[in-house]
Amino acid sequence: MGGKKYSGWQHPLAEKKKDWDKEPVSPEHLRECFRVSKHQIVYGVNHWSELFPVGPGRIIWDKQTGSSDQSDAEILFISGKSRVDVIVFMWKGKFQGRSILMGHVSQGNMAKKEKRFHPTQKSQRLNQHLIQKYFPDVQSVLDPFSGSGSIARACQELGIDCLAIEKDEEYFHEAEKQLELQASQLCLF
Repeated sequence: MGGKKYSGWQHPLAEKKKDWDKEPVSPEHLRECFRVSKHQIVYGVNHWSELFPVGPGRIIWDKQTGSSDQSDAEILFISGKSRVDVIVFMWKGKFQGRSILMGHVSQGNMAKKEKRFHPTQKSQRLNQHLIQKYFPDVQSVLDPFSGSGSIARACQELGIDCLAIEKDEEYFHEAEKQLELQASQLCLF
């Protein structure tokens, strides 16, 4: 199975087969994350039904995948909320939403799209939106499953401290490079 194409080039990590996703997160690990944090946003609770029973505090992320082989949506848990929200933001391969307000429209400028190198990578713009909308006064974020570092990059853009943890060394180093690249491009004005 080949890796995904990224703007005409093949990312080296896209070709590597990883086993990190074979085992679900342990309930103990998740309980510890909840213990040390005040608020939580957890992606993919549709895969962890035994840890997140059906109830309020959910976000349905409509990825606008159309007829692809990817899931049409992902369910997120959000602490402290008694409602269910829907966010439409295109996220399928090279097709990415233009903005949170125009998430159903593909980003036309390919130079502005996010580079993807992780198989379950989430959108930095979506993470920024979630933090600003649901936890606008947050001062620090813990990301215990950092992967591509998109939450860390979102926090960097927002001026929020972030502790990002990733067990796969290659993904960690690539995420670190992306953070450094973004920091070097931040504007003063």
